[in-house]
Amino acid sequence: ISSPELMPVQDLLPPGPLPPLLLHPSTRPRAAAPAPAPAIMDAGMEQATKRSSEEAPSTPSKVSRTGAASSDAMVNAVHIDEEWSQYDPEHPDNWSEERKAEAEDEGVAVELDRLAAFEVYEPKLRQDAKGKRITTRWENVMKFCDEDYVWKLRCRFVAREFKAMDPNRTDCFAPATNQITSRVIDAKAVAMGWPTATADASNAFFHAEEDEDVFVEPPKQWLATQPPGDWVWQLKKQLYGRQKATRKWMEFFTEQLEKRGFECMDAAPYLFKHGELQVYLEDHVDDIHSTGPEKQMMDFLTDLGKDIQLKVKGPFHIGDEYTHLKRTRKRLDIGMLIVPAEKHFNNMIRLLELEGAKTKPTPESKELM
Repeated sequence: ISSPELMPVQDLLPPGPLPPLLLHPSTRPRAAAPAPAPAIMDAGMEQATKRSSEEAPSTPSKVSRTGAASSDAMVNAVHIDEEWSQYDPEHPDNWSEERKAEAEDEGVAVELDRLAAFEVYEPKLRQDAKGKRITTRWENVMKFCDEDYVWKLRCRFVAREFKAMDPNRTDCFAPATNQITSRVIDAKAVAMGWPTATADASNAFFHAEEDEDVFVEPPKQWLATQPPGDWVWQLKKQLYGRQKATRKWMEFFTEQLEKRGFECMDAAPYLFKHGELQVYLEDHVDDIHSTGPEKQMMDFLTDLGKDIQLKVKGPFHIGDEYTHLKRTRKRLDIGMLIVPAEKHFNNMIRLLELEGAKTKPTPESKELM
């Protein structure tokens, strides 16, 4: 990438050096104070290792029992925690078959209502369906709802579109920010003293139009409610599982921002700014992180919610704590402390069989934590 292409991205950054907590180790002066990035890592690792070593004797992990990080252990580590299911009678592992069936029926009904509300499909008789055919399936995932403090079965009706069906297509990729580029928003917020806010676009892909003649097999639960006939669905919106769904969503999202006066960065098309409102944001598929003067920022998110189904959290000021891209952000008076997910550390400790290991405290963890 040539330097002129990078110039628009630099416009997002405040003049002068970045706040100390946001400096990358490679750009940090040698004589500066201890690097904060290891402090963030050490703080989380120290807490996770200490807790894991304390719990190890009473709740040994599958890794320690087998003596190796087997594939089963990896599945258990990254999904539902074994320890939780032992003590929580409401944990899905303890559900009866009847309750599991009820949860699935409820989840399927919710998804069918959602598909109808967003007008994702139009029923057609198979004999009239001329275009691409894609098979479908249900994808069910158990999720813990923090708001209601209950487990829920999330049922998604998805397309089974594989790369082998069209291996040479080039419209499958979309830009998305990551944990490094997302710090542009943190740097701007800290430097200007602005609050931050997050927003989650619910059912993001259902907002984007389908521009091909695509037909999918409808779910049997929907067919059971229809008059006799050989029915298929013609997609009117992007269905989860479509290879280009993410790209079409990003095009829709960018269009919504540009018509509100936002400018998309040339070299980083997941970063946006509004020169007049002084509102800045970054987007990772359906996760939005923004900063700016509080009134302008919140008014913009409210207005955006008229065209996109948003769950907005914030504004967050000094002393507040929130999560974005599975990282906890703590707004301090000296900057922004970003702590990786504790569950990630616990999973890695189990897989590496380090339950009994200890870490040495660092000056950074003592000062920041």
